[in-house]
Amino acid sequence: CVFPSLANLPLSNPLLYGVHQRFWMQPNIFFFIFSGIGSVKLGEMLPKERATAGTAVLLAVLLAYSVTTNYPKVDLSDDIWFDYYARSVLEGLPPSSLLVINYDQQWTSVRYLQECEGVRPDIISINLSMMSYMWWKTKHEVYGDLVSFPGTNYAPAKVKGTGFTWHELLDANIDKFPGGIYLGGGLNYQESSHMQDYDVVPWGLSKRFVKKGQLTEGDGFKEWIVESRRVVYELT
Repeated sequence: CVFPSLANLPLSNPLLYGVHQRFWMQPNIFFFIFSGIGSVKLGEMLPKERATAGTAVLLAVLLAYSVTTNYPKVDLSDDIWFDYYARSVLEGLPPSSLLVINYDQQWTSVRYLQECEGVRPDIISINLSMMSYMWWKTKHEVYGDLVSFPGTNYAPAKVKGTGFTWHELLDANIDKFPGGIYLGGGLNYQESSHMQDYDVVPWGLSKRFVKKGQLTEGDGFKEWIVESRRVVYELT
């Protein structure tokens, strides 16, 4: 009761309820500790032979009960939506692209496919929110010469100090990635200076930033807009 009251989350909301579930392990630790202590004390009250056999039987029953009761709830072997989602994000990008991500679902799913299954290793993915902390300067060396960071960390223009804006990050890297620079999600700060030099083009499940004047009829952008409006019109 203490944790839910301090968390102050409306548990009627399915999303927030799911967030709340992540933290159930911490209070459960105390339950498991006291259960173990109680089991030991109970065993000390019984003859050694009975205690050993009784403990083995009790553990087997509890394990069987837990598996049969909870396995159907936690069996996610057929849950492939995040796999499909992440593959859709990555497979729609040209080779040698920079993908900057700014929300959990896309970041965790994309990174899993890249790091664990080796999907699209030619794409560099970076978390924009992580980039906004001062400690990000210690991560520059991880990317070597592949990505240029024109300052210590991503920051708003008004208080950037030693940091850099989204505009400056684009300027420093736009020519380093032949496949382009893409953003999944939104920017952390309200900034628009980059719109003076870049166009934002919807690209699959992300957005591509292109230098002004580089969009042509051959890019199919106008055709995409017409087709999108037609589809929306038919659906509504």
